Amino acid sequence: MTKRYITSKTFLGLVSLIVLGLVLGCAGMMYKPSGPVSCATKIKWDVTKEADVTFLNCYIRQFKGWKKPVWHFEVGIKNKSDKPQRFRVQFILPEEGVASGGLLPRKGKPPVLAPGKEAKGTYPVNCERAPKKVTVVVKTISIK
Repeated sequence: MTKRYITSKTFLGLVSLIVLGLVLGCAGMMYKPSGPVSCATKIKWDVTKEADVTFLNCYIRQFKGWKKPVWHFEVGIKNKSDKPQRFRVQFILPEEGVASGGLLPRKGKPPVLAPGKEAKGTYPVNCERAPKKVTVVVKTISIK
């Protein structure tokens, strides 16, 4: 029976492949908006490749129809693709157990965002204080 040993070149090659895999794998998950983010909370981004967040503002303000001031998210979404798109925007507050969101653009015939164009939306959430964590989800939806 002969013993086989890993040479230092083989070991360094394996370590390099593992590190490269981790770097490339994590790089695909990281998203950074192109515009300013004015939100004093930890944000987890889940944004489709066809969209870009041009700005995000968070604030507390009275919402029409509700008796108390609530947390609002104001967001701008730009269509980065070469085709008209419609986006579903969601704001999830996991620790508070609430969420909000809607479609961008809201209206139109057809309700789509042309390539390179931007739409803005404001979404109230039934939360009276600034959340510690927020998940921002932007996905494309089918257009009929």
